Amino acid sequence: MRGGWIAFGMLGCGGGVGDGDESGTDDVVPPAEVTTADCVVVDNPLVVECSSELAAAGAVTLTLTADGLPTRTFTTVASGTEAALIGWGLRAETTYAWEVEGVTGTVVTGALPPELGGLSVQTTGTLFGADGVLVYVDCGWFLIVDSEGEVIWTAESEAFDRLSDGMMWSQPDRSLLTVRDSAMSNNESLFVEVGVAGDERLRLLPGTDFSLALTHDVGRWGPYTYLLGEDTRVGGFEVWEGTEHLGTWLLSDAFSEVGDLEVAHVNGLTASDEGEVVISALGFNAVLTVDGDPASPTFLQMLWHARGVSGGGGLPNPDFTPESGDVFERQHNASVHGDELWVFDNGSASSARAVRLSLDAGAGTLTELDAWPLNQQCMNQGGAMPLDGGVLATCANTGDVSAFRDGADTPEWTLHASCGGPGGPGGNMGGNMGGSTRAFPVQVQ
Repeated sequence: MRGGWIAFGMLGCGGGVGDGDESGTDDVVPPAEVTTADCVVVDNPLVVECSSELAAAGAVTLTLTADGLPTRTFTTVASGTEAALIGWGLRAETTYAWEVEGVTGTVVTGALPPELGGLSVQTTGTLFGADGVLVYVDCGWFLIVDSEGEVIWTAESEAFDRLSDGMMWSQPDRSLLTVRDSAMSNNESLFVEVGVAGDERLRLLPGTDFSLALTHDVGRWGPYTYLLGEDTRVGGFEVWEGTEHLGTWLLSDAFSEVGDLEVAHVNGLTASDEGEVVISALGFNAVLTVDGDPASPTFLQMLWHARGVSGGGGLPNPDFTPESGDVFERQHNASVHGDELWVFDNGSASSARAVRLSLDAGAGTLTELDAWPLNQQCMNQGGAMPLDGGVLATCANTGDVSAFRDGADTPEWTLHASCGGPGGPGGNMGGNMGGSTRAFPVQVQ
C-alpha cells in the first residue's frame, strides 16, 4: 500500500486507565472478562467514552453499530482491572448500540455545534481508500467528512483567528496537528496538537519554545514533530520531541553559496516513513529531503534534491532532474514514499494536477508515472495525498477535494465544504482559499 504515513496498523483506540498497553506486539492477548461497562458522549458530541471494570487484565474491544452505518470497532489491552476506550467517527444525533465484551447498551450522539448551522457539504461518488477526509471550513472548524458527506468528527480552531494551511492528521496518534501561520496572525505563530477526544496533547509557543516564524505546514514521524518556518526569510524547520527542541535546519545549511535564498519560499513539509523531512521550495521549483531522524549520524543533513523543470536555474547540482519535459513547477505538498515522489504541480501544465513520479537514483531522473488533472488553475497551495489505489487532491483556491483512482482522468469522489464564514487563510491572495489548502485521508481506528 502506498503512503505508509496513513498507518493502518494501530492496535487500538483507547488505553487502560493508567496502565493500558498498546505496544502492538504479535502476542495474542485473550479477551478480558468485563463485569460492568458504560458509554457516554464526551464534550465532543460525536465522540463517546466507554469505561469498563474487568475481572482481570486482558484485551477489551468496543463495538459501535447503527442501522445502515459502518460498524466502528476499537480495541485496547489493559494490564489492570479498568479500561477506557474512545469511540469516534460517528454520525450526529444517531443511536448507536455498543458492546464491550458481552456487556451491551445504547448511546445517542449529540447534534453538531450551532456554529456549524450554516454548513454546506456537497459530495459526489464514493470515497475509497479512507473512512473519511479531514478538511478545514471557512467558519473556523475542522471536520472529518465521510463518503456520503456526513460529518463524523469536529474540532473548533479556538486558537486561531485565521488558520493557515498548517494542519495535518496523525493517524498513529489519532490527533490533529495545527499551526497558526505567522504571516496570517501578526507574526504570532502557534502550534497545537489535539487528540480525537478533544484533549490537548501539545502546545508550543513563539519565543518561549520555537524561534522560527512558522508557516504553511507541520509534519510528524514517530514521536517527532517538524515545524516549517523561516528565519529572516530563509526557510527551514525545527525538530521537537514533545516540548524538547532537538534541532533546526535552514536552507542556508545546505546552500550557503546561493545568495538569494529568501526567494525560495519553502511552502510544504512532510515526513516519510524513513524519517526523511521532505521540503518544497516553490521559488526554485525544487523538492529536497533532509535526514530528520535524531538517532541518525546524518541528522539534519540534506540527503538529495530534485528540480522539477528541465531547464537550468534553481538550486545548484540537483540529484534528480526530469527525464523529459517539465514535471512540476511552483509546486506544493511534496512527499516521498519509497522510490516515489508525489507533488501537487501548480504550474507546469495548463491545469493544476497531482503527480506521481519515480526516483531513479542511478540515472538521476524523475519520470512521471501518473498524473491527475484538476481542470482548473490552483495558484495558492494544494494537496496530493496518496490513497490506496489513487490520490486525494485538493485545490486551495476553490477548496475542492477530489479522490482519483490510478490512471483515471476524472475523480471517483468529490467534496466541497463551506459554512459561509468570513474567509480563511490567504483570502487576500486571490481565489477563495476560505477552507482547506490540503485535505487528509483518515481511518477510523
